[in-house]
Amino acid sequence: METKKAIYQRRSIRKFKNKKISEKTLCNIIDAGIQGPATCNQQLYYFILINDKTKRIMKEKAGFKFARESPTLLAICFDRRYNSENYANIQTIGAVVENMALYAHSIGIGALWMCGFGDKTHIKEILKIPPHHEVASFLALGYADESPLRPKKRSPKEILFYNECPFKEQKNVPDEWKLKDIFGLADRSIYAKSPEIGYFHLFSLQLQKEIEFMNKHLGKENISFYEASGLYFFPLAQRNQDKKFTIVVVSEDTKRWMEKRASYLKIKNCTFTTKIPKSKFDTVLFLDLMNRFPKKDLINLLKTTKSMMKQNSKLLANFSNKFSLYGALFRNGVARRYGPEISLSPKEVELISTKASLKIQKRTGFNLIPSPKIFFKIGVPEKYQTLNKYLRFSARYNLLEGSKHNFFLKNLCTSNIIVATKQNI
Repeated sequence: METKKAIYQRRSIRKFKNKKISEKTLCNIIDAGIQGPATCNQQLYYFILINDKTKRIMKEKAGFKFARESPTLLAICFDRRYNSENYANIQTIGAVVENMALYAHSIGIGALWMCGFGDKTHIKEILKIPPHHEVASFLALGYADESPLRPKKRSPKEILFYNECPFKEQKNVPDEWKLKDIFGLADRSIYAKSPEIGYFHLFSLQLQKEIEFMNKHLGKENISFYEASGLYFFPLAQRNQDKKFTIVVVSEDTKRWMEKRASYLKIKNCTFTTKIPKSKFDTVLFLDLMNRFPKKDLINLLKTTKSMMKQNSKLLANFSNKFSLYGALFRNGVARRYGPEISLSPKEVELISTKASLKIQKRTGFNLIPSPKIFFKIGVPEKYQTLNKYLRFSARYNLLEGSKHNFFLKNLCTSNIIVATKQNI
């Protein structure tokens, strides 16, 4: 296969046939990786082939995803003591893995390059990796059992500049960004997981409780606006096959991605569109949206949706609460997913709703204290590694992650959901 064809056709594969590749083929793939540029040509990296028993242990004890689904799984490790200037040792690993993935594709083998793999400290213990060595990433290899859509890529003209960087200092908050740039980033980010996998939520119990709450407020005809991942409306549509869902998305590319995801989930009651319809709806869903939009655009969109609401229609919107433990971290850049996001106070949300001529009838809070399990999903920061075993012990309990509050404590909850109606003027 010619080089350009391999580069443009390669995809991240997450669904493999139950067929392992031969040792000879594996060695050929690794040999292709070794041909990549290496800092000072020292090649201080190595590979660990993981068997099924170890895969199971990594999944159970370290939260490793995709382990058991990967017929051939390699851990790529390196000695972090050498060639660390300007991350040269890590850049070397990047060249190695890319070579391997491209060569694998050229001979009909699928690959998944994984940099997120759960509790790193526990992974190192399981694989008996020395203290001064590091796990850079994992590479799953096998015969593909899926054909993912081509992800959206930026044009070279968007990212090529001459002699100097044109960007001005910009705060990482929605009000500092143009809406089209926020849409563009979210539109590309949706491909971060294939349609067969979908998006994983940081707090699974919180998500479950939120969906249960929203489920009680749905009508026969529902519309959802610009939810970046389908994290909420897909489960809601699955639970309510007798109800209809119209999903407004930002582009034709996202529409195709969502349609493929719906087909995989066997959901037939969702219609996807890039245009805002003129119909009337029983319930309007503003999910995973309030924290991502500039306030001015958010108010304008809420005003637009108000005209689509029937007299007794409800609007459901969730937001990350500024006064929660997670919300405070969120404002400082922790765990942002689709570009600039900022946690909001209940007062700010009330003011936005009032400006859009909406009246909040109810506000409920979810997840008072997040479980330490979050650390093993996003990684324990280096300076807190000594606390790892204590965090892991605490993670056996969900604390108050699954809690729901309607009174004072809702003001301290990670997530809030409002139920709003049209103001009578």
